Amino acid sequence: VRLAVTYAVFFALVCYPISGATYLNEGFLIQKLASSNIGSMTVVFFLILRLYSGWGYIGSRLKSKVIEFEETGWYDGDIEEKSEAEKARDLFLYRSNVQPVEERLKKFSLAVGGAWVASCVALNVATSMQPVFDQYDPRMLEKL
Repeated sequence: VRLAVTYAVFFALVCYPISGATYLNEGFLIQKLASSNIGSMTVVFFLILRLYSGWGYIGSRLKSKVIEFEETGWYDGDIEEKSEAEKARDLFLYRSNVQPVEERLKKFSLAVGGAWVASCVALNVATSMQPVFDQYDPRMLEKL
């Protein structure tokens, strides 16, 4: 739900005004919508990738057989072996809490990536189409 809200906010407040400034003439609504969609989906895709990398880091720490201390005091860079109980606890936490989230994020990122590629193809098709009017028609220039 939050990613859908993020998509809608970026679409309406950021991407559509930029597309409107890019396609100034009337008749380019499809191009405006397609380019705004690509911009918004790019933001959502990068947010999903950031979430996936964060959860992946947590998962790698839980699956690791050692504890690595990072900039937490005088024992920076220290590595200690996990006990069997700690390994079992961390593996349980990984399988019950982290792995399902990683799988959902992986599937969702593939879906958003596929939709992004489809949007790029749609924008390519839309930009190759002529607008509703022919801007190079001499009759159109006479009207102006």
